[in-house]
Amino acid sequence: MKSEVAKRVKLLESTERNGANLISAINAEVIPFAASSINVCTFNNRELNELDQVVKGELRSKNMLGNQ
Repeated sequence: MKSEVAKRVKLLESTERNGANLISAINAEVIPFAASSINVCTFNNRELNELDQVVKGELRSKNMLGNQ
C-alpha cells in the first residue's frame, strides 16, 4: 500500500499544481484510497505513521513541505 500511495502522490506532483491545489488533489485522490484500505485491513500506529511519512517525504522532495 505504501508504494501505491507514493505512486499516486508522485503522479499528482507531476501535474505541476500549486500548493493548495496539490493538497486538494491529494485529499481527493490519495486519502480515499488509503481510507478504503484502512477500513478493510487493520493497521497499527507504526504502519499509519509510515504512510504519513511517505506522503510527507514526497512533498519534501519537491520542496512543498517544510523540514518539520
